[in-house]
Amino acid sequence: AGTDTATFRGQSAQYRLTGNAQGQALVTDTLLGRDGADSLTSVERLEFSSSAVTVESRSHSGFDDIPASMYQFFILAFGAAPGVEYLQQCADAYRQGADVKRITNVFCSKSQFTDIYPTSLSNAEMARKLVTNVVGSSATQDARDEAVRDITGALDGGLSRGDMIFTVFSNLAALKGDAKWGGTAQLFFNQIAVAKYYTETMNQSTTDRATLAAAISAVTAASDVSTDASIVTLIGQGLLGG
Repeated sequence: AGTDTATFRGQSAQYRLTGNAQGQALVTDTLLGRDGADSLTSVERLEFSSSAVTVESRSHSGFDDIPASMYQFFILAFGAAPGVEYLQQCADAYRQGADVKRITNVFCSKSQFTDIYPTSLSNAEMARKLVTNVVGSSATQDARDEAVRDITGALDGGLSRGDMIFTVFSNLAALKGDAKWGGTAQLFFNQIAVAKYYTETMNQSTTDRATLAAAISAVTAASDVSTDASIVTLIGQGLLGG
């Protein structure tokens, strides 16, 4: 019961983190003769000499009826996987009749969103920060500048931030293969694949945004997400900084 910690002697980047169907965290030291390999059950925290990593998990009844746009929303608005706890909140609202646009607006009013995008930001500042966070280097500077102008204009025209987030991820999901935005769309879909595995297969349930963001932080537009093993490797790299 409670929060249990497994302590390791090296820096986090010197370890590999995977998981299995039994909900265990598998931690392997890449330095021979030190900590070896461990299978951890009911352990919520991994403590290394350089950092600590949260690996809380909880069971769930499944999210097969929840649209992919719920993941799209979390990745675009928070730069993070939802995890079981937040996805369950969204699923409960969705199953009670709230559509994804309504859920997006509710979550965009919460501190988890305003901590990233404070209400004090001007529309132009909001647009620049969102494009920087979401697009990164996956599109040209001209394309990024155009996106900033479009988003700023929409907000200046009265669109709420929640509706703007909904519009952006809805549009981006349709641009796979596009000459201008195909790289960003591919990054988006790769992040969704990893976030879905982290949430629904690894059952990770922390509400710590930094951890949820780290889970998809190693993903790029070129990442291989075709197998469970490749996805788990990306999650481990993101969480451990390796």
